Amino acid sequence: SYYIGKGLATYAGLSHTDLDPLNTVSDIAANSTAMNDIAASSTAMNAITSSYVAINAMTTLTAFNALKASTLTTPIQTLISNINSGSMVLGSTTTGSSTSIGLNGLLILLSVNNGSTLTSISTTDMTTLVQNSDTSFSTIEKNISGSGAASYVLATNEINLITKFVYGESWSGGGATYVSSSSTTVYYQSTNGGGTHYPNQGQPLSLNGTISFSVDSGLGTEYLYYLSYIPS
Repeated sequence: SYYIGKGLATYAGLSHTDLDPLNTVSDIAANSTAMNDIAASSTAMNAITSSYVAINAMTTLTAFNALKASTLTTPIQTLISNINSGSMVLGSTTTGSSTSIGLNGLLILLSVNNGSTLTSISTTDMTTLVQNSDTSFSTIEKNISGSGAASYVLATNEINLITKFVYGESWSGGGATYVSSSSTTVYYQSTNGGGTHYPNQGQPLSLNGTISFSVDSGLGTEYLYYLSYIPS
């Protein structure tokens, strides 16, 4: 029987020289030449994104660097559709399992083409994915109070997916709740009421820069929830 590398090379028409020596998906994810080959092949990317084992192996810095440089967003669009429809299942852990997608592999795959897939799909699909991720995984809470503004700098290679804002107060008239990474808006919600608000436009995934978040003044304490992973 084929080793994984040889099988993938045969199936996707990739270099046997590059892939044949690699016996497992973990070996592939740690090999920059192999990952660059895969990141340039729609067939190989489709194979990766349809396998729980393969997705959950894509957690290395090597995989991250290759995939964020890839322009093949269609396999990621398909993965998001499959997650939203329930045909691919999100787990509750960072590592996932043979029957579920782990957080770390998911975040790295969402980083394809610097995360542009999330701005190329419909707002509904993006919001559904973020809500599903928020429900499935353990989010990190960050709160601000008083002035209604705060920021933090992403660590080197940090992948950050904003999932929701929560605040209790409401006010008369319109107001904007937003998060931005450098000069790019990654979350925006116009509302005049409190509660839980999921990203409804913009880009909720950030790969670098400073994330700042703000609400109209006088709203007390607000809470930002996000998912994060730093591959190594």
